[in-house]
Amino acid sequence: MQSSSAKVLKGLSIAIIIISILSICTNLFIGLAMGGAGIIAAQPEVQEQISADVQLDASSQQALEEMGLTQQDAVVLTTGLLALGGIGLVITALLCILCLVAGIIGVRASSRPEKAGSAKVWMIVGAVAGVISFNFLAAILCIIAAVFAHKFKNEGISVPYGTPYQQ
Repeated sequence: MQSSSAKVLKGLSIAIIIISILSICTNLFIGLAMGGAGIIAAQPEVQEQISADVQLDASSQQALEEMGLTQQDAVVLTTGLLALGGIGLVITALLCILCLVAGIIGVRASSRPEKAGSAKVWMIVGAVAGVISFNFLAAILCIIAAVFAHKFKNEGISVPYGTPYQQ
């Protein structure tokens, strides 16, 4: 029969897996959409068309001139920022994979107390990755799961009172 710490660890780990999978899918979808838009907007003929279609008011045109930028430069800058955003989302998805691994290891460790120590370490790694990737729900769940992994590990190595010492 599993202890209550093992049950909570398994439940939290399953929740971490589900949240991580949803985060990975969302980040990859948005990242691919932004990357595709960046690739399309990076083509010179598309940039010329955008520059020709965009009508700037006098204050915006003056602000660009004060910075030493042309309207074409503004389009190129926007395209570059779009590509950087896509790259950032892909990196965030990779960090969510660390949370996913932590959840999988947590589920596997919930049946064996000797594996709870590695689960605790992976939960801490998952929490750090969750904070870096702005996946705060997964980070909080990883922290709580790390606490229960520690409890489960200590339950597995406890020595009952009155047990003789053996070498």
